[in-house]
Amino acid sequence: MEINKEKALFDPGFNPILNHFIPVYTEFSNLLTSTPKQSVKKKLYLVNAPLVKNSLKSTVGFWKGCILWAVYLKNHFNEPQPIEGNTMQNIDEEEIQFIHAQNNLIENYFKSYSSEVKKYIGIHAELPEIYKEIFEDYKEFTELNNHFSSTKLTSELKLTKKYDKEYSEEELENLFNSVQEIINSKDLSLFINLDY
Repeated sequence: MEINKEKALFDPGFNPILNHFIPVYTEFSNLLTSTPKQSVKKKLYLVNAPLVKNSLKSTVGFWKGCILWAVYLKNHFNEPQPIEGNTMQNIDEEEIQFIHAQNNLIENYFKSYSSEVKKYIGIHAELPEIYKEIFEDYKEFTELNNHFSSTKLTSELKLTKKYDKEYSEEELENLFNSVQEIINSKDLSLFINLDY
């Protein structure tokens, strides 16, 4: 898929290739909760935990990709452009509360990950620290933009201090090309270690 450079797309093509963490983790969690035998839980954990971790990796990449795409949109166009396809436009308070609940679920997963691995597999393991950093960056970014509920123009996008800086034309071109390559690869986790 080729991204149209002349249009300010809210989503350049991330969502169709995103392996969403929340539904995968929720189904996994419900499965464990509904299974009474500890021995069966351990087997289920061994089979399903890698699927959950892969979905988290994809979602972390998505968060980072969204921030970097906003960097591109904010800095590429000389004149404010209408953002096309903003699926968050006019979301209500109930939907915002749902987003907060999802964030809490993610935070709880981060906090309980090591103890759950110890409990079910008997080894010590931790999630990469960068996952938590990107989550915090994404949370700050979306809250700064009021979850994009009223964002209509590229000039209205707000970037966090970490990303609100001057970018050269070459950097923006490289960023666009990286976004295009990652979308074509269908692996959003490649955004995790991409820095601009």
